[in-house]
Amino acid sequence: MFVSVYLICALVAAALAVTRPPGIVLQPDKDIYYKAGETVKLPCEAEGDPAPEYSWTKNEIDFQPSGNKARIVKLPNSGTLVFNSPKDEDEGLYQCTAYNSFGRSTTVKINMREAKLDNFPLGETTTVRAALGRHLTLNCVPPDSVPQPQVTWIVDQRLGGFTPINYDSRVTMDREYRLRFANIIESDAQGGMPYKCMVVNEDMRLNKQSPGQIIDVYGSANYAPTQYLWADQDDRTGKRGEEMSVKCIFSGNPTPDVHWERTNGQPLPENAEIRSFGQELFFEKLEYDNAGGYECWATNVVSSQRKIRTFSIRVVSAAYFTEEPKDVEISVGGNAEFLCSADGIPPPSIEWFINGESLETAIERDKRLQDPKKFQASVQGQLKFYNVAKTDYMVIQCNASNIHGYVFSDVYLNVLEEAPTIIDPPESLTYSAEGTAVNITCGTTGKPDPIITWYKDEQLITGGRYNTLPSGSLHIGMVVLADAGHFRCQAENMLGAKNASGTLVVRRKTRIEKMPKDLEVFAGFDAKFTCSGTTDPEEVDKLRILWLKDGKEITTDDQRMTTNIQDSSLTISGTITRDSGTYTCIATNGLDDSRQSALLTVKDRPKPPTRVRSEYCDKNATIHWMPGSYNNAPLQYYVLQYNTSFNPDQWNFGLKVNASLVKVNMTLSPWVTYNFRLIAYNKIGASDPSYPSTDICTTKDARPEYHPQNLRTVGHQPGKLYIEWTPVPQIHQNGPGFRYMLEVVKVADQIESAIPIQITNWETDHYEISAQNVYEAYRITLTSENSVGPAEGDPPSITGYSYEQVPNIEPTNLRVETIGDTFVDLVWDFEKSEIGKTGTEIRGEFRGFKLQFFIPILQRKSLTECRNFCYTD
Repeated sequence: MFVSVYLICALVAAALAVTRPPGIVLQPDKDIYYKAGETVKLPCEAEGDPAPEYSWTKNEIDFQPSGNKARIVKLPNSGTLVFNSPKDEDEGLYQCTAYNSFGRSTTVKINMREAKLDNFPLGETTTVRAALGRHLTLNCVPPDSVPQPQVTWIVDQRLGGFTPINYDSRVTMDREYRLRFANIIESDAQGGMPYKCMVVNEDMRLNKQSPGQIIDVYGSANYAPTQYLWADQDDRTGKRGEEMSVKCIFSGNPTPDVHWERTNGQPLPENAEIRSFGQELFFEKLEYDNAGGYECWATNVVSSQRKIRTFSIRVVSAAYFTEEPKDVEISVGGNAEFLCSADGIPPPSIEWFINGESLETAIERDKRLQDPKKFQASVQGQLKFYNVAKTDYMVIQCNASNIHGYVFSDVYLNVLEEAPTIIDPPESLTYSAEGTAVNITCGTTGKPDPIITWYKDEQLITGGRYNTLPSGSLHIGMVVLADAGHFRCQAENMLGAKNASGTLVVRRKTRIEKMPKDLEVFAGFDAKFTCSGTTDPEEVDKLRILWLKDGKEITTDDQRMTTNIQDSSLTISGTITRDSGTYTCIATNGLDDSRQSALLTVKDRPKPPTRVRSEYCDKNATIHWMPGSYNNAPLQYYVLQYNTSFNPDQWNFGLKVNASLVKVNMTLSPWVTYNFRLIAYNKIGASDPSYPSTDICTTKDARPEYHPQNLRTVGHQPGKLYIEWTPVPQIHQNGPGFRYMLEVVKVADQIESAIPIQITNWETDHYEISAQNVYEAYRITLTSENSVGPAEGDPPSITGYSYEQVPNIEPTNLRVETIGDTFVDLVWDFEKSEIGKTGTEIRGEFRGFKLQFFIPILQRKSLTECRNFCYTD
């Protein structure tokens, strides 16, 4: 028994031991950099039978590492070169070749260079004076480096170390590594610590720093209009498939907003990305249709006129394969074809190599390639071999190149002659379920390729639902119970035939009996789906219920989603909006399954709008935003809120906005700096407020909106004329230099006007003037004005009175005139001519009489007052 097994294994191994030309499977990058004295490796691995041997060339001359003692070694059973202590002299262009008796395979050419990083020129720390609000540039000229270094800007720290500069829309670096400030602010002085340009060579694991530059900030910050500061060249060229970007930098205070557009009016390409806080248009993989005109433009609140830079992008391309050659294994007498086509700008040239030699040289040396009946090479990039013999094996290379780069492919032609072998026979028992598809395996080898024939219960299978796949397996679509039985595959070519067989067992279909139903819930409530199924009696013990959400299995990792084995239900506890989706119940026994889905909709408060911004800030502003998620409950409306520089912590109601809008106009007050935010509402409730708009919205100054209101006098301060009013809020003052101008004139003096009293504190709500006489009439006028001028319209003007005193006159001759069952009429005497005048014994504004009465028996315990009795004629 053991001998039989050994013989079978030996026969299979012998059948699989197929000779094959070498093929490179591991090779270095085209560019390799090393640090002097540190080990560097050039990997080279190939597959083939017999096992390949390896050789190297350096600068296209044979290279023998053995002549360098142990400093350069080639690893055993490999072509990999290891440089244990590389020197300057090791720089060069290397190429590895793997070869056996059936052909030669080569790697790409590897350019190996020593990494280097020079020092910055010596220099002292310098000081640069910079005006607040104005732009500034700090220069940097990096030292020579191999490879190209990374460059950034840093600020030294007093206690050692450094802090990298965080680039933003105001501070950035251009392509020449200069540090650009769109406008200078106080903190740019960095406490007198120097700025430095730092270059990093990662291969050297080394950095160098330039001499320091200290920024000395002076002056006061004034607004500055947008100006062009720096941009890439107008004509830009990039390679297809590689990264490319275009950048422009503008100065101004406030920092300008930068925008990008195509000059043909079309939208930006889908593969274009705005980076560097709007300053850079970036393409991760440049495409041909990205070519054309682009422009960047910038504005700020000081200058609405756009500053524009225009660019033309041209796209070239290194050579790339449109059809790459593939390995060919073919039997004796067959025909083989190798195709190699490439594209690029400019169009690439195609070169063929055979076993590492140019096609022309190979044809001169190899008589097989000189017979047009056996071999043809076409100008269209084709190599054709006809009626190949057992010895027609070789390795073929294709190189496509233009001025921007090359691509290289290394494949082989292998000619085989082999009797059929079944290496993956049918399973002895294959299980399936009705309604499903099944594959019964029959993997084979052999040259020529064996013809596969299938039999069921020894009857030849001729098609219908039965299909023999290219792999040799038998595919049965929509299996039925009658498909159960014994299947045999036969593999045959001119050198012989092999057979293998197995049995197909068919089970009844699995079905879902109780389907889950669609659910709608409010966020925070639980949702429960139920489901049950049935299957073939022979597979009942394997029946399981599984649940998917949006096509992905629900696992025990999500503690809010639990399944109940008893009723096969799924419960989602404390639902949130992202729980919304399609939930699928799967009844399965491992052979087949049945699926039914239901929708869960979780309704919640909407998400806040995003990207809130404003434009055209003057008498009106247009506020734009991006809607947030509605969270499955239709949006009803937005509320636009604003705060101002006068009270930044207080958000005020601005407008109620229709839910269908993504922008709205709002009337603004002059001389106010606004920020805006929005809140979205649906029937569930209000969203969180959006992030405030990041741009500055500052309006121009104008006259005050109105004069003070509710001007009046109050006579409660003895010896005073006390004037009070309602102050004008800051948002309605409309400009700098706001003040109140108060004019007070005695009516008795009959003067038209007086020198106004200036009150500069806008919060003032009263003013006192000494007055000699009690209840003396004054003509009072109060005006609002600022540096632009007074408020429109006539200011309030009243006749007011100085302080009041207790009257020196009193009613006399109080008497009862009529007594009723529930009332009494009282009368008294009073000098009516004293009423409504100044300088009388009333000594103030007459407001009426006060009547006191009580019940004599109870005396003053029952004292009652009646106030504001007005006299009658």
